[in-house]
Amino acid sequence: MNPLAALDLPSVEADLARLEPLLSTSVETGEQFLDEVTTHLIKAGGKRLRPLLGVAAATAGEREATMEDLMGAV
Repeated sequence: MNPLAALDLPSVEADLARLEPLLSTSVETGEQFLDEVTTHLIKAGGKRLRPLLGVAAATAGEREATMEDLMGAV
């Protein structure tokens, strides 16, 4: 299921794509085992709704998110 279809905010789709690498780097520790575990958890899904709503609220779906908006969503 595509969560963007429910929100019908096309500008958020691009913001979500920009958010993905920030989510991945936010769980990097520098320790191999922990990085494997946290990367698996992030990629498992279910971790996008809150950041997506944060970006949508910050931008009102009317503009591209700034880096501050994205970092606030992470």
